[in-house]
Formats: sequence, structure tokens, C-alpha cells
Amino acid sequence: MAGKHRKKTNRKILIAGIAAAAVCLAAIALILALPRGQKDDASPTPVSFLPQAFTPSIEPIVAAETVSAPRTAAASAAASAAPASERTEDPQTGAASVSDPEEAGGAVPPAESEAEQSASGQSAAEAPNPYLASSQPSPTPRPSARTVRISAAGDCTLGGEKDAAKHFMQYARKKGMGWFLGGVKEVFEGDDLTIVNLEGPLTEATKKRSGRTFNFRGSPKYVEILTLGSVEACNIANNHALDYLEAGLAETKRTLTDAGIVWCGYEDAGIFTTESGVTVGLLGYHLSDADPNKAFAAITALKEQTDIVIVSMHSGVEGSHGATSKQIRFAHGAVDAGANLVLGHHPHVIGGIETYKGVNIIYSLANFCFGGNLNPKDKNTFIYQQTFIVDAQGGVSVQDETIIPCTVSSTASSNNFRPTIMNKKQAKSVFKTIAQYSKRFEKTIDLKAIYQAMA
Repeated sequence: MAGKHRKKTNRKILIAGIAAAAVCLAAIALILALPRGQKDDASPTPVSFLPQAFTPSIEPIVAAETVSAPRTAAASAAASAAPASERTEDPQTGAASVSDPEEAGGAVPPAESEAEQSASGQSAAEAPNPYLASSQPSPTPRPSARTVRISAAGDCTLGGEKDAAKHFMQYARKKGMGWFLGGVKEVFEGDDLTIVNLEGPLTEATKKRSGRTFNFRGSPKYVEILTLGSVEACNIANNHALDYLEAGLAETKRTLTDAGIVWCGYEDAGIFTTESGVTVGLLGYHLSDADPNKAFAAITALKEQTDIVIVSMHSGVEGSHGATSKQIRFAHGAVDAGANLVLGHHPHVIGGIETYKGVNIIYSLANFCFGGNLNPKDKNTFIYQQTFIVDAQGGVSVQDETIIPCTVSSTASSNNFRPTIMNKKQAKSVFKTIAQYSKRFEKTIDLKAIYQAMA
């Protein structure tokens, strides 16, 4: 009996176990039959154990202008594989990290269909990734190429001596300071920088240098002639700079500085900055008392600090159109040292133009607004204009150059100190003179094309 009872009990346990297993299998089958991803509305929201401050951001990354550190190959591959909305960058290293949008509390974006990829014109593999940095640091961006137009004119003696100085003062009182350069103001306003040779001090000093045939001087108020005429820079190194000694020269420097005019001369350099940010270095030398080697060293030093260097040289023979060997040697040395343009004055008449190693040398710009003579025999002059291109790498080239022929006076019978632009017929004599005294040089500017382009 005992054995039968054990068999019956074991049979009951077996049946109960089979029934329990069947119930479990049925429950598992029911769970598997539910739609995938379906969640019970009553299910609790998953809790993140990350502090809120460290929750990965899914905001778009804004590219910074600074150079980022190079990424490792693994970091680049991870960033490339993840959608843009899931990537962030470490602000210190620039390395990309991938975050789970669901973990950050965001929705998973639906995958783009092949039709949508086709409609966008690029597959995911072909689309550029704006957030993936290069494996090498990006170079610091440079500004794009910029142009700079320079205007240069010759001797400006604002005032003069004796009778000429009196006539100059009378015009200033009757016509006003803006009248003198009024005939060329439009040209000067249209450039980036206008430079002239200021032939004589602007000073109230009375003690003058002895042993001189002419001692030029003008009132400091005459600086308005330059500012109203849109002249931004002056060379002051010439044979009349010290007509009223060091006191007169010092007052001239102060007057120009106070008026906002950049000046250069002797051992002093000037730097002018254009609206586009191009820096133009200015140097001026009176060759009679200049040390060429020191001058060339100064040109090289200034070139390292500025984009463009313009050198003014006061030299030559008064009344002579031809360049002297001294002028040529100095001009060539200035170019070799780094000058981008050389401007000559002193002869009071027009000289030739040479292109040396791609740099233009204007040997004599002649008189311009010249109070030193009541009625100069040769009234021909010109404005020289040149446009530079400063490229993104800092290289300098010449875009174009032009000649604007003028007379020093608006009247032919006398000097009223008002430079005036010539018409094309009158301009022939100016071009003829420049061409004649440029023949000796191996290369010059295209004078024929410039003349033909005149209206």
C-alpha cells in the first residue's frame, strides 16, 4: 500500500509540474505575440542617472573660427557614422562624441528612405559632413584680395616767398582754402591714398636759413588746402624743408599731424591704413643728404611691417627732364630693398617713367600746386595713379596705372595756383614728354594705351 501511495503522489506532482510549465509557455507565447516596441501606458518613464548638466546635447554644432585640434581616426569615424543631430564636440579638443537621443530625452528621427535620398540629389555617403573636422588643423583664414588705388602729385608749395607768397595769400582770402585743389579734388576723392611733395614748411617762424636764393614758407592754416583737397599724405624731405630751420620743420610736422595727414621724410616713416585694412608704408629722402645704405635698410624693415611701401626721392637737376645716374641708382636700390613704387620730384618739370623688376619709378612729377613761381614757363604736370592688388597671401601686384595730365594753373597767362585737368588734345604734350624721357629705359608703362583710353 505504501508503494502505491508513493506512485500516486508522484503522478500528481508530475501532472502539476506539466500544468505549470504549460502555463509559463502560454504566457511567453502571449508576450511574444505583442507588437514590437509597444509599451504599457502605465510603464514608468526610464530614469537617467546622469546629472542634468552632463546630459548630452543634440543642438547643432556651430563651427568656430579658431583652429581645432586634430581628431583621432576613431573619433572621426564615430562622428562620421552618427547622424548630425547626435554629435557633439569637446570645446577643448574638438573631438566628436555620439549620444543616444532617447537617453537625452529626444525622439529618434526616422530613417531617410532611398526615394528621399534620391530626391535630395545626394546619398548619405556622398553628402558633405559640415561637422566633421579635417584630420589636420585648418589654416587661419586670410582676407580675400584687396585693391588699393594711389594718386601721386608733385611739388606743392603752399605760400612761397615775397610777391608769390602775397598772391597766394590773396587767393586764399578771396577764394577760400578749398579752391586751390578744387579742380582735381574729384580725382583725389576717388582713390584710397593721395600723396604729394610738400615743398616748404607750414610755420609762423621768422628766423630763416641764410645763403638761400629762396626761402619758402606758408601759414599753418594752409594745411586746410590739403585736407579739403583730399590729400592724405605728404613727403617733407626736400631742399626747402629747413628754410625756416628746425623750428619751422617741427611746426610743420605738428601741423600735419594735428590735421590727420600722414607725413614721412628723412628718418621718419609714415604708415597709412586704407579702409579695407591694407597698410601703406611711406618713406622720403632728400638724396643730397641721405645715406643710401641706411635708406635701403629702412625700406626693408618697413616692408616687413606693411603691405605696400612707397618711397619718395627728392633729387635731380632743376629744369632738366632727364634722370641722373644718382637718381637711377637710388631708385633701383629702393626697389631691390622692397619698395613697391618710387616717386621722384625736384626738377619742377616732367620726367620719364621706368618699370624696373615690375616696379614703376616716376622720376619727376613736376610742379603741382606751386606757390614758388608767379608764372612758371612750363606749366605741364600730371597726376600719376596706380592700383595695387594685395592678395590673400600678402603678395603685391599692379592691376593698372594711368596718367592724368594737368596744368599747374587754370589760366595760361599766369599762375593762379589751381591745378587743372587737361583735355585729350592738350594732354598730347604731357604724354610726348614722358615718352621721350622714358626711351632710355628698358621698360616703361604703356603710354599709348593710356592716352587712347582718355575720353
